[in-house]
Amino acid sequence: MRHSILILVGILAISVSCTNFKEEDPSVSLSADLQELSFGWKSTERQLTVSSGSRWYVSMLPSWVSLESIDGSTRSPYEWGVNFLAEKNDEYDREGTVEIRNETGELIDISVKQDGAKGKYIALESLEINPALTTIIEGQSQQLSVRYYPTNTSEREVVWTSSNSDVAQVSESGLLTAKSVGNAIITVHSEDGSHKAQCSVSVISNTIRVTGISLDKTSLSMTEGSTETIT
Repeated sequence: MRHSILILVGILAISVSCTNFKEEDPSVSLSADLQELSFGWKSTERQLTVSSGSRWYVSMLPSWVSLESIDGSTRSPYEWGVNFLAEKNDEYDREGTVEIRNETGELIDISVKQDGAKGKYIALESLEINPALTTIIEGQSQQLSVRYYPTNTSEREVVWTSSNSDVAQVSESGLLTAKSVGNAIITVHSEDGSHKAQCSVSVISNTIRVTGISLDKTSLSMTEGSTETIT
């Protein structure tokens, strides 16, 4: 709401300023002295000069840029100094466009760029779970980890799920807990769901049953009074 009010006030300010023509001259084309406005990540003011022989207005602004003022007092009848202010940007670098039009139908676009406190946004390309295959004993836990590609991606929020939580449960941090004997698939996916990876889990019993017995000797000869150990 604050942005909308600022933009509306700015457009009104332009309308008022642009009525102070000494004499309109459509032969003076609409132009600006800059093709790009660059802001630091902290809120910073930037100015450009607009020239036009007919009345003009700002028809589009990025939501994070406000029109601060129009100054025509020290200019020729066809020039105005226009001040813009960008909000503080605690996120990633961003871009936008300032669009200016006049009554004769001319249009100019001025690109707007602002540095972000977190730098350039780097998109996620793929995910991988380590390990991708694991066998775990019933009742035990194991920490799973995620590998991001590229490793410096800006997208690091993921969601963990289990195909069978009765067999294997997984926490928000990727901690795997074996609940009962069986198989399950653990999946991790990016927050928007566009990338995912899986880990196959086998849970085995914590009870080890004897399947056979053997001795280290199959025959033995002994003399009276002697001893022998059989394993």
